[in-house]
Amino acid sequence: MKYKMHINDYNHFLKLLTKKNVLCIGDLILDKFIDNEIIKISDEDPINVIKEKKSQFKLGGVGNVALNLLNTGVKVKLISVGSIDENSKILNKLLKNKKINNKVFINKGKITTVKERFYIDKYHLIRSDKENNLLISNKLSDRIINYIIKLLDNYNYDALLI
Repeated sequence: MKYKMHINDYNHFLKLLTKKNVLCIGDLILDKFIDNEIIKISDEDPINVIKEKKSQFKLGGVGNVALNLLNTGVKVKLISVGSIDENSKILNKLLKNKKINNKVFINKGKITTVKERFYIDKYHLIRSDKENNLLISNKLSDRIINYIIKLLDNYNYDALLI
C-alpha cells in the first residue's frame, strides 16, 4: 500500500527539521556550470567549436548536502579536506556567502575537485572532472578524527552524515 504524504505532513516534517543539528562530513566539490554557444564547425575535424557565454559556480558534494539541509532550517556543521588553490578560494567564498559553518582541513598537494558541466542551449553536452585522489597522512587523519570526537563530545548532533 502506498502512503501519500499530505501537505500538512510536509509542513510538520519541516518544522521538526528546523530543530535538528547535523554534522556533515565528506568531499567538498566545486561545480562549475558553463553556458556556451556554437561559433563554427572545426576546420580540422567535423566537430562543433564552442565559446563560453557565462559560467556559474555552485557547491558540490558535501557542500551541496549541507546547503540543502540549511535551506530547510537545519543547523549544519561541515567538515572536509581541502586545498590551497584558486578554486579553493571560490569554494570558501561560496561557503561564507551561504553561511555554512565549516572546518576544512588543508592537505598539502591536494587540488580542489572541480566538475565542469558544459551546456549549449540548456543541453548538457559534456562534463569534465579535475581532481587528484591524494591520500591523507596519518597525522592529518588523527587531527580530523580528534576534531570530530571533540565536536561530538561538546555538541548535541541529531545526525551524522558521511
